[in-house]
Amino acid sequence: MVVLAGLSVDWLIFIIVLSSVVFILLALLIGIPLYKKHIHKNFQEYYYKKINRVVLDNDYYLINNFSFKTENSKMEKINHLIFAEKYIYLVFDYYYEGDLTGKIEDKSLIYYSFKRKDRGRKCYTENPYFAIEKIIKSLTYKTGISRSMFIGIALINDECNLAIESNTNSFYIIQRKRLPALIKAIESRPVNKMNEEQLARVVKDIARLNRKKRK
Repeated sequence: MVVLAGLSVDWLIFIIVLSSVVFILLALLIGIPLYKKHIHKNFQEYYYKKINRVVLDNDYYLINNFSFKTENSKMEKINHLIFAEKYIYLVFDYYYEGDLTGKIEDKSLIYYSFKRKDRGRKCYTENPYFAIEKIIKSLTYKTGISRSMFIGIALINDECNLAIESNTNSFYIIQRKRLPALIKAIESRPVNKMNEEQLARVVKDIARLNRKKRK
């Protein structure tokens, strides 16, 4: 058996393999938390990329960072407005460091945190449904567009597991990865599509309310 510097070839191979495994484990232990931290810090960018892909793939219209003044002179912001063939989607960005459960009509949702100090502890967080529904009603009032044309979406991170009971077909809390399938399913409903003239008018009516500062 060949011996190098007092070690057999088998031992050298074992040491090399062991070192590689240790290096990979350390990289995972350090890299995964850093990656999750990066995702959390830049989650809106990741959401935008997913939304923009849906828009490009389906030839939809998109307005980002839409701000408008309500009938009560209050400024409200919608992160993304997607103008599809049948519906207008109001998408709001959320990030949860935990899992959500509850009912859509509950004022608060049950929240199980991922954070080490709170892991597994039952907490409560505000249900986004009510704030979003209020914004949709204001936009309906300002534009005269029927409420039935709007779909509200609270877009959340993929790591957040959901168990939300809901009986509404006009509002959804959905993970980022499930957004394309959700919009595809909604757009397949047996309702008439907007023609080009109707769509152009709707986009124009909403866009004129945009108070976002332009550079």
